[in-house]
Amino acid sequence: MSSRFIMLSVAGAAAAAVLVLPPPAAADQVSQVGTPGAAATPGPQASEPEHSCASDDPALFWRCAQEKATAFDAPRTADGRPDFSGYWRHGTEAKEDLEAPWDNRARVGAPRERDAGPGKSMIVDPPDGKLPLQPWAEVQKRENEARYIDQNTHCFLSGVPRFMYESGAYQILQAPESITILSEEAHAFRVIATDGRPRIAKNLRLWLGDARGRWEGNTLVVETTNQNGRVFLDRRGTFYTNAATVTERFTMLDPNTIA
Repeated sequence: MSSRFIMLSVAGAAAAAVLVLPPPAAADQVSQVGTPGAAATPGPQASEPEHSCASDDPALFWRCAQEKATAFDAPRTADGRPDFSGYWRHGTEAKEDLEAPWDNRARVGAPRERDAGPGKSMIVDPPDGKLPLQPWAEVQKRENEARYIDQNTHCFLSGVPRFMYESGAYQILQAPESITILSEEAHAFRVIATDGRPRIAKNLRLWLGDARGRWEGNTLVVETTNQNGRVFLDRRGTFYTNAATVTERFTMLDPNTIA
């Protein structure tokens, strides 16, 4: 069994009327290599592979990842792009609370110790670990938590970027014209067009939005628009409106770690 992780960190920025969340998302995930669904048993000499920048502190991970990202020569697809294909699982999650997550890397795979207190904030920019919500958005967040049920509880889709930290495991399928990410979360999947096709009409609003990807060196940059504004970023009611643009950056740090 090979452990492959996506490590998550988040940089937040507030726009004039909405929260724009451009997460240079760093997430550390695990993958099962072999036939989908087949159990893999490590031999007596098997050991867990090392992971670049392994840390349960997102801020420390992110600083390390920025240095490591330029040093690794990733495996390539036939068209010369870094190959993200495979099965991945989180080393960090944030669906409970971005600022005080219960699902830190140290807790993954272990029983939830609710009395242990929250983990370290996934927010690495600004450095205080707080999302820069405007005053009106702080009021709305508190109302959301008090009055409304999280969309995932209703079995609706999680939106972007929460799609990337709601599920426990993912499969990435990479082709020259698109990258598809399949999730364990119900029927959720994303198709990220990378062939330059035009966006859909602005009046079309989707749970997972309209994603377009481009390559900046070894980094896949994904910009998602056309979200419906009905999703929360975590179960504390943190939100953005349907005017938000979400930017994600995916970079392989070693064969088993994507930031």
